[in-house]
Amino acid sequence: MIVYSLGILAVSQLPSLRWVLLLFACLPLVYFPRFRRLFIALTLGVAVASIYGAWQLHHQLPDSYDRRVVEVTGRVIGLPKTTEQEARFFLQLTGVQHFSSDARQRLRRLSLVDYQPETHYAAGEMVTLSVSLRAPRSLKNPYAADLEAYYLHSGIDARGVVQSFVRREGQAFTLSAIREALKRAIYQQIEDEVSAKLLVAVVLGDRSDLQPEDWLVLQRTGTAHLLVVSGLHIGVVAALGLLIGRVLTSVLILLRCSSSLSRGTPLLFAFLLAITYACLAGLSLPVQRALIMVCVFLIGEFRFLQLNAWQRLKWALIIILTLQPLSVVQAGAWLSFVAVALLLWVADSWRSSGGSKLIMLVRVQGYIFVGMLPLVAVFFQQISLTAPIVNFVAVPIFSLFIMLLPVLILLQSVEVPFVSDSVQMFLGGFWWLLAFVASFDFSAVVLPVASEGVITLTVAAVGLCLLPMRVVWKLPLVMITLALFFPDPKRPEQGEFRVTVFDVGQGLSVLVKTHSHQLLFDTGPGFFSGGSAWSYTVSPWFKANKIDHLHHLVISHNDLDHSGALEDLFTDLSVSTKESGSPYLQTQGFDSCHTGRSWSYDGVDFRYLTREPNDEWSENDRSCVLEVRTQNCSLLLTGDVSKRVEYDLVRRSEIEPVTWLVAGHHGSDTSSSDVFIERTQPRAVIYTAGFNNRYGHPAAAVRSRFQSLSIKELNTAWNGALHLHSERGECHEDSERQRKRRYWTRH
Repeated sequence: MIVYSLGILAVSQLPSLRWVLLLFACLPLVYFPRFRRLFIALTLGVAVASIYGAWQLHHQLPDSYDRRVVEVTGRVIGLPKTTEQEARFFLQLTGVQHFSSDARQRLRRLSLVDYQPETHYAAGEMVTLSVSLRAPRSLKNPYAADLEAYYLHSGIDARGVVQSFVRREGQAFTLSAIREALKRAIYQQIEDEVSAKLLVAVVLGDRSDLQPEDWLVLQRTGTAHLLVVSGLHIGVVAALGLLIGRVLTSVLILLRCSSSLSRGTPLLFAFLLAITYACLAGLSLPVQRALIMVCVFLIGEFRFLQLNAWQRLKWALIIILTLQPLSVVQAGAWLSFVAVALLLWVADSWRSSGGSKLIMLVRVQGYIFVGMLPLVAVFFQQISLTAPIVNFVAVPIFSLFIMLLPVLILLQSVEVPFVSDSVQMFLGGFWWLLAFVASFDFSAVVLPVASEGVITLTVAAVGLCLLPMRVVWKLPLVMITLALFFPDPKRPEQGEFRVTVFDVGQGLSVLVKTHSHQLLFDTGPGFFSGGSAWSYTVSPWFKANKIDHLHHLVISHNDLDHSGALEDLFTDLSVSTKESGSPYLQTQGFDSCHTGRSWSYDGVDFRYLTREPNDEWSENDRSCVLEVRTQNCSLLLTGDVSKRVEYDLVRRSEIEPVTWLVAGHHGSDTSSSDVFIERTQPRAVIYTAGFNNRYGHPAAAVRSRFQSLSIKELNTAWNGALHLHSERGECHEDSERQRKRRYWTRH
């Protein structure tokens, strides 16, 4: 079974499913009896994962159909999220018009957004919409979430923007409609908004109403798992079913019913309650995993299946990986199985030692805290130091609350007084306690990104800590895990620099890192409806590297695609030096970049090239133009300046040949003139444009100019974030899509 699982894991790491054909090179192993079973198990795992991946990819919308406007008919599934600015929902397709038959047959489920939600979208209703389809493609940035893996794993074949509402074709009595009605009832009965959000998350598995500050409280206290419907919740409900079943069994025994019926009644009630709760929680993929795990453990209670707890856990893992092969790259799956394994380990140790239950509960929290360290470091880069204490109190209390929920819902349905007030009082007090603990600075520690070597060493140390040995021998092993708390010392040497051109869509954000300084050129885009792309594009890099201070910030000019994330940046980072070409930002505390100033960071030279602009110059032409140069490599950033500014720079002989040129105005034909390109002579040009953007960037004329001089073209839309390196006298570049390519990664 281990080899079977390794086969599934191996496929998830392949850059292309074609690599599976290499398995045939191992066919000679079949002739050796020692390797035959291992090879067959490996082949089965690879086959299951490959077939699943190929099937999911087959249904996804090809890039060639991106931005195609079509009329779609389908049923709204899940719980739509509607605000004043937008409505987001999933649509299970039943028909697509004005589409080729091949593409129409592929699509199954769409993730849609309506930026003018004049119409209310209700769960379960059938609607016909005019939609601009988008390929299930995402931005690719270092340490950011891989949304393309999420789309594939979740069966989302395309995204889309609603252009117009055509008609509504009735509402069916579906599970989604029931869940939406329950959600409305909860908000009507519970007056306190925070308590209502928590109850909706626990009962319906809908966490869409939780705000970023709510998640911050949960992360800092290590209690996010309490509001994510998981094995804990479904296990508690199953335990309630067993309890009810055993009470009924006692009645059946008194009535002298058959012993077989008496044995099966508790399991039947446990199954029914677990499945009912999973359905109410939406049967999302994590809920399905939890349900499968609980059901496997319940099945093991049948007398004809002599399975111990470890065997049940193994079979649960096999079944889940077979049905959901991409669970191997999901943080939730790893956390669930490791947590259950740790619980079983502690339970076995407690039975053999015969200690008290209180000691066992303390050991559970200690073992989970230490055992989860490597996973937390890999997936979240943050650990809650208060989690063991908080969970020691919160888990039993919250489990009892979940167990009482069916009774509370029943009492509320018959309008028993004080039920809503009691629930509100409990949840309000629970949340106040979490917020109080989270307010302490020491409650959580942000971890830097750990190297593979540190992770391997920590996993080995944690594994040895779990073995039965004296505490005096475990302390040195625990000390090894402290390596997770210290950043990787890798950074550019003196006189060298690294650059990350972030993939922010139609916008610009470039980070220049020297030995001990960071300079950020622009923040990436903001949105007219509010918010910005900062949190899921640029911010993950700073959080992963445990950096909360920026030495130098340059905002080229005050357009939304360059400065739209300023507010979010100042929330995350403190800034020493702020400069901009925008007159407005200069009134907000920024210094002017039109001074010809030059300086050096750690042996790397920086220089502004533009002079003080005339009053009639546009905001674009006021952009800062920054050159970064070492003896061997150089980078030129021009913001959105037009050809007029380029001609001025050439005329004043400010321009020298560079290694990398970030094309002005995202590759618009308003910039990148012939004379400017000939003077800069870049080895590579970088376009920072959104995929298949509505502006047509980079313009065909601009690309033709660079191609005529055999200049290498790079585009964040094609390559994801770009990494430029000036190291050891050499200049080279690579991309995020190249570094993290998996078989689902779009080209």
